[in-house]
Amino acid sequence: MPQIDHPEFLERMMTLLGAHPVEGPVETAGLVPPMAELNAAPRPFAEVYGAEGLLAQTGIRAMEDGEQSMAALLSALQVALENGRLDLAPPDKPAPRLGGFVYPVV
Repeated sequence: MPQIDHPEFLERMMTLLGAHPVEGPVETAGLVPPMAELNAAPRPFAEVYGAEGLLAQTGIRAMEDGEQSMAALLSALQVALENGRLDLAPPDKPAPRLGGFVYPVV
């Protein structure tokens, strides 16, 4: 690539810019406005996922797929959430240590 000094570079750039003038601002008529759902007020979770609720729908799907244990777990979770009996507090006992595992020493 040949060496070029700054004034010559700027002169070439100005010539190119003058040969192709910039048009006015681009029309935005082709752009789509945002969906009404994005501008809507927040809705409750149950309203978005239907009257049954997401847990019930997932439980039905698990039952159809033959996963009875998952369906029972989701059903129990739904009942616990409705009755307010769901306790998410961790147990008071300390976590078990993995003392039986010995790292090999090389």
